[in-house]
Amino acid sequence: MGTIGPFYFFGWLTGRVLSADDFTNDHRIVVALHETIRLMAEIDKTIDAHGGWPAPLQRKDSGKQQ
Repeated sequence: MGTIGPFYFFGWLTGRVLSADDFTNDHRIVVALHETIRLMAEIDKTIDAHGGWPAPLQRKDSGKQQ
């Protein structure tokens, strides 16, 4: 989630009383975000292992490959 995400999420939760359904839904969101970040890292690792992004797909605003 990076550094901003948890602070935003916990700030949003401050002072709220969550029902069981709210808690379940929020938990699912956090798990989905965590899994998305994990899968993105796995995809990036696989791309790097195969030589990185082809030139037409590289960002032009930085020298670093995506």
